[in-house]
Amino acid sequence: MLSSADPTFQLKESIEARYREQCKVFQAKYDIADECLHVVEGPADALIPHVAKQLGAVVTVIGTVARTGLSGALIGNTAEVILDSLESDILVLKPDEIIAHLEDLVAKR
Repeated sequence: MLSSADPTFQLKESIEARYREQCKVFQAKYDIADECLHVVEGPADALIPHVAKQLGAVVTVIGTVARTGLSGALIGNTAEVILDSLESDILVLKPDEIIAHLEDLVAKR
């Protein structure tokens, strides 16, 4: 039987490569250097505060989508956890569709 490389590591490397490749357009558009791009595997609610503290970030920008519940609709469940973990400013961005949906709900009241 031939030994082969561990598929777990191949998968991890291919996922990271895909993320980095997809970030290239964004990096080129906004002139962001490779050393400013951080691709790390793990749960966002633990990794984002860890990397932000490691970098000494003054502002952390995160994207969020509303999934469930009122707090999820207002800010996002992961973002809520991150707010409690960081000591710096945080800018939370939501997709336009979510904002439109929330505005519709408020208008119905």
